Amino acid sequence: MMLKTLLGYTYISVVLLLSSCSKPSQRDYALLTIKSTDSTLTQLQIRYGRKDFKLLTKTKDDVFTDTIRFSNLDVGGILLKGKPGVIFLYTRHGSDMVMEINGSKFIDAIFTKDLQKENQFLIDARIELRTLKDDFDKIQNLQQAQQVLDEFVDKYVVKAKKKSKDPVYKLLVKREVTNAARNAIIYPFKKKEHLRLTKKWDLSEGKPAPKFIDYENLHGGTTSLDDLKGKYVYLEFSTINCGPCRKELPYLKSIVRKYQHQNIAFVNINYNRKEDHDWWKEVMSKKDFPVIQLFANGDRYLMHAYEKMGVPSFVLIDPQGNIVNANPPRPSNPKLVKLLDALL
Repeated sequence: MMLKTLLGYTYISVVLLLSSCSKPSQRDYALLTIKSTDSTLTQLQIRYGRKDFKLLTKTKDDVFTDTIRFSNLDVGGILLKGKPGVIFLYTRHGSDMVMEINGSKFIDAIFTKDLQKENQFLIDARIELRTLKDDFDKIQNLQQAQQVLDEFVDKYVVKAKKKSKDPVYKLLVKREVTNAARNAIIYPFKKKEHLRLTKKWDLSEGKPAPKFIDYENLHGGTTSLDDLKGKYVYLEFSTINCGPCRKELPYLKSIVRKYQHQNIAFVNINYNRKEDHDWWKEVMSKKDFPVIQLFANGDRYLMHAYEKMGVPSFVLIDPQGNIVNANPPRPSNPKLVKLLDALL
């Protein structure tokens, strides 16, 4: 199913799936009746098979009706769109489907007569996706989003077996639920992630510092900027194989030892690739000075936020979590000691 948006209307095209293994029907068509008391709902569009959308007009009895006939098949999916939104339904030749739109949306519809449980099941999936929105907002990365989607779809595919013995129904459920879940989980996450990565921060002195949240540390736990509230934070961005980073290392060791009993934390965030995780852990565990070592796991958000174009890069943050200097002197620069002495 391919989703497009055109002039504010959701536009969906459907490719019909597989032929049915069910027994031949008595009729070579299905009947669809849609009841609505909404006086402002006068037209709907319907599509099935490879045909274009067809316009349905409400009768004076407040109903829409259509005769559905699939070419060469006796089972498949139909798409309805209009003021109540978009809905995907399952039908087969010989069925007499009745749908009542009691609210303003298709999702509020109820079904009577044939294929009631099969189509109510499809709506229930969309309803559950809405109730889980707050949980979806907590997703941290695309991998986690995909895992949540897969688990949701698998759950409904298993349930679908109990709703119908038709194998095509199971495939239609998987297709529809996957698309609905993608719209509810993957696309909002990608939009949120895009906004996160492109947000323009004010990096002036005294402004709130962009935060790192739950980055993995060497001890197997996680560390966030908020965990260090009450201390100054000298933040370094680096990679293991960075030559300039290694040149700064002896100077950093000296700085750390000079201020290790002062109210300041030294944090190194590693930006090697995800595949380098074990290498990072092995190398950093051999360091013999008290720097909080964190692994960004490929998340480049913080470097974007601080407008860092390469490594090593540094930031100095105050005990309240505000910026002191978004581009402080490097450890090799004597001005860093003067700056820290003035603060501590």
